[in-house]
Amino acid sequence: MFHIAHIDKFILIPLIFCSLFTNTAFSYEKINIATLDWEPFISPKLPNNGYTSEVIQEAFASVNYEVEFDFVTFARGRKLLEKGATDGYITPYGHLKETKHYMLSMPFHGDSIVLLKLKSANLSVTNASAFTIDDYMAQLSSYKFGIVKGSLTTKQYASLTANNIKYATNNIKNIDNLSRGIVDFIIIGKYSAAEIITNKRPHLIGRFDVIQPKDANNNFYIAFTKKNRKHQTIKDNFDKGLRIIQQNGTLKKINQKYGIEPPPKQSNRTVVTIGTVNNKDMLQLRDLSEAFEKEHTDISIDWRIYDENTLRSRTLSDLAISDGKFDIVTIGLQEIPVWSKNNWLSPIKNLPKSYDVSDIFERLVAANSYKGELNALPFYAESSVTYYRKDLFHNAKIKMSAQPTYEDIIRYAEAIHAPEKGIFGLCLRGKAGWGENMALFTTIVNTYGGKWFDRDWRPQITSQAWQQALNTYLLLVTKYAPPKAELNGYNENLQLFLKGKCGIWIDSTIASSSIFDIDQSLVSNQVAMTKAPIAITENGSNWLWTWSFAIPSSSQNKVAAQKFITWATSKDYIKLVAKAKGYKAIPQGTRLSTYTNEAYQAVMPYSDIILQAMSEASKASNKDPNKPYKGIQFVEIAEFPAIANYVGTLISEVNKGKMSPNTALRKAQNFTVLQMKLSGYYEKTKAEF
Repeated sequence: MFHIAHIDKFILIPLIFCSLFTNTAFSYEKINIATLDWEPFISPKLPNNGYTSEVIQEAFASVNYEVEFDFVTFARGRKLLEKGATDGYITPYGHLKETKHYMLSMPFHGDSIVLLKLKSANLSVTNASAFTIDDYMAQLSSYKFGIVKGSLTTKQYASLTANNIKYATNNIKNIDNLSRGIVDFIIIGKYSAAEIITNKRPHLIGRFDVIQPKDANNNFYIAFTKKNRKHQTIKDNFDKGLRIIQQNGTLKKINQKYGIEPPPKQSNRTVVTIGTVNNKDMLQLRDLSEAFEKEHTDISIDWRIYDENTLRSRTLSDLAISDGKFDIVTIGLQEIPVWSKNNWLSPIKNLPKSYDVSDIFERLVAANSYKGELNALPFYAESSVTYYRKDLFHNAKIKMSAQPTYEDIIRYAEAIHAPEKGIFGLCLRGKAGWGENMALFTTIVNTYGGKWFDRDWRPQITSQAWQQALNTYLLLVTKYAPPKAELNGYNENLQLFLKGKCGIWIDSTIASSSIFDIDQSLVSNQVAMTKAPIAITENGSNWLWTWSFAIPSSSQNKVAAQKFITWATSKDYIKLVAKAKGYKAIPQGTRLSTYTNEAYQAVMPYSDIILQAMSEASKASNKDPNKPYKGIQFVEIAEFPAIANYVGTLISEVNKGKMSPNTALRKAQNFTVLQMKLSGYYEKTKAEF
């Protein structure tokens, strides 16, 4: 059993103040809530325990309660509730009804009960939106249904008989049964299905259709035990707290943070929903998109803005169950070839002559194309470099090498590390995620001569190169980075660097537009830029990436979506940014005309280094004949996000001191071998995880 306590918005009232003005010190009342370990909603493996936990914590904190969560089985949670051994239990899917033992809270947004079917299955089905799930399933009584035992109330499948029910012990096995044709449909939570497919069964992404009846949305509740004499007060206070966070916007922010939002409101315009990343360039695009909407009065842009990890999770989830949530997705060089090969993207055709595709760097046109046809349009492109503080190097009497090695970086970081002054030797990505810590870490593996897979797709994660790379990375983040480096990704480290907290930062060239901007950076005049570090080889030491806009095949608004992404990646948009925000703010790395513009060169003195880094990275992607993939910081296969997210989490655990490096690499190797087996890369297996 896990015990995880959380306190938000704790208000400290000094004891002296209290003694003068009141006899009672302010404090939070502690309560215990039992729950399933239930990804993606609540789990000790999720940051802050996940969406459901954060909603409950915030609601209770607003009425002065501190929450402790116990992660238990459903049967155990129900027993604790009936005995009064816990104050409440989080109940999904209407598991519990009000009885003499417990009472239910106000509802809050939860999952949706849906049916999944294989796209390839020739089943006769009607539109489900006009039916309840009971009525709809009654029409399908001749088919076989997969259900997790104990997951639904009897009422929800009362129309079915033992002959057409196949029970599974968990949702992974339920999905496996569907993929193997053992059942015709499965009944499952929509977000739960998407989470499992993207993270546990990525080879199944895009193979299912989701069928959503009209009563699919199922709210969550807390069932409060009546054994606690304060149960009515606790329940009323939680309901009050839930109303508070609904009214003050906190609940909406939590929903947005986790990508659990309602669909856009009905409009007389064509509503184009875009999923994108929460960095400066995209937020700037959102703000300037009013110009597009004024020009196209029949189109409205619905912005869904997430951190990198959530963006990738939500867009992959959308594909996993063919949900059709997005009309535009923000993707990169890892996704474009994979999604194109699987026909998940709509080709970009009939671009206007004024768009001038010839002005886009050839390597980016090629990277955004599949079989000679554009499937995405690049918004900006980047490589990785080393930023460093000239003043700190001068004071330490050291000089940055034109081509630093990782041994140099260790030496430099040690010389300028002064945590007592609030200055750390360096900042590096530590937040778990294939586009966060693993983007940087994979370049370190590369430069030590390592790779993800050999030519036969056998993972190489326990190789000497990986061990050397991990030792170097751990030395840097544990000795010279800010505390809790595992919480810091690109955006967090950017803010630290802008505030003068980092002496060295190895990261994206795109950060230069902020770093050298006096209005954003406290150290804009004290920073220089050089190449990314190397170890034993330059090959793969710096990455190549582009954030591009693409249109999913499932979009119902393809024409309007293409109009927007054409505008957003055009020369006219770059001119709009230059006029509204200045040349430093224009999207980098995509168009030749940007780098021949004297006004841009005048404000971006390191633009030549950025272009050189991108060019060298592009060449490096094709150098190793023993690699079955071309990516530098990624592998262009559907399984890679799930694999690298898992490996990134293990490395984060090592950073926190909760796992040894050797254990992490061994677990990573085993997980990757199993996933590749499940995906059919070598011998078949029935093993599951």
